[in-house]
Amino acid sequence: MPMTITPPPEEVSFTDVQEELAPFGQCRSQTTPLGDPLLHSTKWVCFSDFDGTMFLQDTGHILFDTYGCGPERRKVLSGGIRSGRAPFRESQDQMWGSLNVSFETGFELMCTRLLIDPGFLDFYDFCGDNCIPFNVMSSGMEPILRRVMEIYLGKAEASTLPILANGLDVNTDGSMWKPVWRHDSHLGHDKARSIIDYRKGIASTRPSGTTPLIVFLGDGVSDLAAAREADILFARRGLQLERYCIEHKIQYIPFDSFRDIQAAMTSAVENGAVQAPTETVDNATAIHLTPPLSPPLGPLNADLLKGFGIKETPTSCGREVGEANGRLETSELPKLN
Repeated sequence: MPMTITPPPEEVSFTDVQEELAPFGQCRSQTTPLGDPLLHSTKWVCFSDFDGTMFLQDTGHILFDTYGCGPERRKVLSGGIRSGRAPFRESQDQMWGSLNVSFETGFELMCTRLLIDPGFLDFYDFCGDNCIPFNVMSSGMEPILRRVMEIYLGKAEASTLPILANGLDVNTDGSMWKPVWRHDSHLGHDKARSIIDYRKGIASTRPSGTTPLIVFLGDGVSDLAAAREADILFARRGLQLERYCIEHKIQYIPFDSFRDIQAAMTSAVENGAVQAPTETVDNATAIHLTPPLSPPLGPLNADLLKGFGIKETPTSCGREVGEANGRLETSELPKLN
């Protein structure tokens, strides 16, 4: 019998997606630090990749290299994905299918290897304090990602964290690992489709002119589809997503840490918003980040993209493991164990 069964719905509608996502207006205070207390004034919805973005390693790679196909074979399969020679889903099926380890043993290994981005938890609090819905959007496996987040957020909060990812079936003895893909496509989880479904649905439920901008944060090959659908795109500097943006002339903001992302979003305020300097790299626009503004901060405005140096809204831009009941503090980072 499978130990973990989390299949996503075969056909995911906007209603299905909406029920999984962070709701609007659930703020930690009546008036946010950026002075925007109104439900309808939410101007961003944040979607973040997990592996390589929120965390600096890939959860799957850690498992494959030790308990599966090994690093050499994994690199060959990953190389096929990056080059376009092999479909993402087919190669991922091979890697996940190579595992022979119990879920608990595999998770214990990840606890010794995973490093969280040093600015992530502060950014997560920033979103909560400013009524910015935060959602994880991943091509990874939801049971693994949620279990990891229990360590950092505590079980109660992690249980409510919206994670749009794939399901996973694992035999009790660990002899069978089988992804349950979110979408029936070669991508497994088509992030572009999830964003499109969300945008169409949310536009039909909010007053004209109040549809929030979709901010996507990513790093790698599984994020390429989402790159063209996000209104504001942050790409981790020097990795596959940034190279893709340069090659395809997609506007993006490079980042090295979530501290950079928070600084850029904090700068996009009405009073004293900074025009971020840009440079052109092979006809792609890289927007250089500016330091966060000093208080006082004004309210977020409808033209917040100007704070990123974007002239107009683009239509297509591209503690111990057993004690996870409380929230880890930043001082306790970076390792899980």
